[in-house]
Amino acid sequence: MTTLLSPELKNGSIGQPALPIGSELTVPATSAVPALLMEGVTKRFVVGRKKKPVLAISDVSLRL
Repeated sequence: MTTLLSPELKNGSIGQPALPIGSELTVPATSAVPALLMEGVTKRFVVGRKKKPVLAISDVSLRL
């Protein structure tokens, strides 16, 4: 599993002033760095001592 948080967003800011409500920010797709990248995430829950773990998600990837 790989999880990365863009360094620009760790402090809650990307170094630019906040946009007014209703404004849109357009970022070219070629220069965009994902704010959050998760690859190959799997989650299992143990529900009892003698029962097999329940597989909730398997090998999920997410890019924001």
